Amino acid sequence: MHPILLNLGPITFRSYGVLLTLAFIVGTFIVWREGRRQGYNEEKILDLSIIALATGFIGARLYYALLNWSNFAADPLKIIFVWEGGLAFHGALLGGIIGVWYYIRRAKWPFLQVADFAALGVSLGIVIGRVGCLLNGDDYGLTTNLPWGVYFPGFLGKRHPTQAYEAIWMFLAYLILLQIYRQKFFVQKRGGRSGATFFSFLVLSGVGRFLIEFYRADTTIINGIRVAHIMSLLVATIGLVGLYWLSNRSWKQDLNLILSFFEKFNWREKFGLSIKVVTKGLNIITEFVGYLATHAASIPLLIKRKSWRKHD
Repeated sequence: MHPILLNLGPITFRSYGVLLTLAFIVGTFIVWREGRRQGYNEEKILDLSIIALATGFIGARLYYALLNWSNFAADPLKIIFVWEGGLAFHGALLGGIIGVWYYIRRAKWPFLQVADFAALGVSLGIVIGRVGCLLNGDDYGLTTNLPWGVYFPGFLGKRHPTQAYEAIWMFLAYLILLQIYRQKFFVQKRGGRSGATFFSFLVLSGVGRFLIEFYRADTTIINGIRVAHIMSLLVATIGLVGLYWLSNRSWKQDLNLILSFFEKFNWREKFGLSIKVVTKGLNIITEFVGYLATHAASIPLLIKRKSWRKHD
């Protein structure tokens, strides 16, 4: 581990802080570049990046503090000692989305289009940030005998470098998202809607964190359940629902297709359930979800279809 990157007299450059700064610079550059290509005001794009950084940073620290309150209860002022490490990914994601949504709403920009190219910057920023966590010794993994295991100061035995796992995963995710963004798969094939890159980012980041969480030791567990597992599944589910919504598929047709499939295997006889009862209940649910999707343009988090077509 190299928590101290450089000492210049009284000035100390910590690896964590330097890498986080670099992550912000790289992420902001990507957002600025793609925003300029889309015709957005460059100064406002930079303002958006600063707000996303601030709200994401606050969200990450507060979320970490809440999950690890026993470490801060005696001295709550330690919450501001961020150079010691302790930022939570899901808190940063939530805080960043709230900040971006607030600014975009005031600027009257299409949320999903901006979220698409913002996801590119965030994903690459996560890669750099996780390298900073590795150098700082945060987010260490369980013990392992694998040849790439890493020794962390203060802990016995080699451990999974889960920070490196996530950095590699998110770099691959960035490459996938870049292809989705460049090809505009859903924009070209699904009626001119933005959002495919953003929702794909939620799926990839959620699935990746869910899998890596099995190897982490520095995590919060409540009643035998890892909190990060629940949050990761929630993030990935939102992404999948968003992608399904973009596909313009019929909820009822897909539901009937699934029920017909189970009917072939005597689902009713094996499980003692009435197909009609299940169908009625699921139809109520899907009609409600379909209503929300149909009227999503009226929700501030999503954008008006005219804006999609105007900018795409």
